[in-house]
Amino acid sequence: MVDGCKKSMTSAGGRPCVVIDLDGTLLNGNSLHELIKFTLAGKVRNVGLKQRFAIGVRLVMRRLKLIHHVDMKYPFHREVEKAIGCEEMAIFVRHIAGMIRPEVLQQVRNLQHEGYMCVLATAAPAFYASELGKRFGFDMCVATGLSTEAGGYVEARGEEKKLRVCNAVSEAGGKIEVVMTDHEDDLPLLRIPDVKRWLVSPTDALCSALKRDGLDFEII
Repeated sequence: MVDGCKKSMTSAGGRPCVVIDLDGTLLNGNSLHELIKFTLAGKVRNVGLKQRFAIGVRLVMRRLKLIHHVDMKYPFHREVEKAIGCEEMAIFVRHIAGMIRPEVLQQVRNLQHEGYMCVLATAAPAFYASELGKRFGFDMCVATGLSTEAGGYVEARGEEKKLRVCNAVSEAGGKIEVVMTDHEDDLPLLRIPDVKRWLVSPTDALCSALKRDGLDFEII
């Protein structure tokens, strides 16, 4: 699968594509954290006090490293996606839209004007990430969908994110030419041959890893 991805991304032809990370890149902040605060504040009416207490307990357990990140995220994702109404969703999407970095959005607009396919790629839950992508005219959104069971819940992160993005772009007849991110979780995407690497407020770990790999990048 990986070899096929490399071949499709480096072969001639295909609509040029830019892949943009969400949290910390397009957004100046973390959308999942914002959704947690939104929910605990009682703004998702169908998530009751008992459920909010359970969410709070899992958050504390995660902070104490007593449970894995996914063990906190999956039940929260499941509860909120099931409970949130259309009006509440619109309010939340407007809220996180206010966190968008204008300089990054301008880069996206410039590339859209040049004919690039724009892909929003994130480990965040798909039910709101896709709505945000539509709001700002992205061609597609690759995010974490909800599984029927916790054991089948796989985040769009790291190699999994790269695989999903490569498959989606290839099926759409595109060719990844630019990757925009802030975090070392996206090193698999950044290591695709011959892409431009645009970093937004990058972590030190990301810059160090790219330098060790001898990969060029630009901080925007």
